[in-house]
Amino acid sequence: MSKTVLFVLFLAFPTVTVADFLDDFLKHASDNPSCSEEFKKILACAQPHFELIREVYPKLNSISTLYNIGLMNKGLQLVENVTICLGEEKRDFKCTLPKIVVTSLDYAQYIGKKVYGDAFHCFINVNAIETFQICAAENQQPRNIHENVLNDESAYKKIAQPIVECMAKKMYETPSCTIDRIVELYHAGEAGLDLYYSLLKFVKGVQVERSFSDNNYCRA
Repeated sequence: MSKTVLFVLFLAFPTVTVADFLDDFLKHASDNPSCSEEFKKILACAQPHFELIREVYPKLNSISTLYNIGLMNKGLQLVENVTICLGEEKRDFKCTLPKIVVTSLDYAQYIGKKVYGDAFHCFINVNAIETFQICAAENQQPRNIHENVLNDESAYKKIAQPIVECMAKKMYETPSCTIDRIVELYHAGEAGLDLYYSLLKFVKGVQVERSFSDNNYCRA
């Protein structure tokens, strides 16, 4: 997967630096001259925040960082700053990677606000990341299962449903996980599944049609 997309999603690879991000992004820009203006726009919006990137990004090298609400909110502020800078112009992007980047930013904002708001009390007390890993392990699928659902989103969501149900059960058993907080995390999870599916298709070279809209997810 492109390190640029990984950067936007704050998926931690400690060897990836700001220079790596720039090199990767510029390589894609040079490979796609017809898309250069879209790449330049994203880069111009990210550039004023490189000091914040240098502060936050190297620390995103472990799952435990996702429980550091202060650090994650700094990251989410970065996402918001870049999104505001891009403005409505991003809706007109035509090239695949720039579209994936701006869509990922929109998803990251939505998911982050859900997880790192009031629902964070549930998220941290249920050990959401470890719980997800346990639920995923208990509902293992064949290794090539993702290849079979790239053009069938309903099948993909059917595969994910047992994991969602497993996590919901564990949340209900956690005192700090009120119904409202569970609902918030459920919405974040829905959006996360949609984003993951889009990125999976992108990585596999399948056309991605999705654009983000919070109207796709019920509000608590």
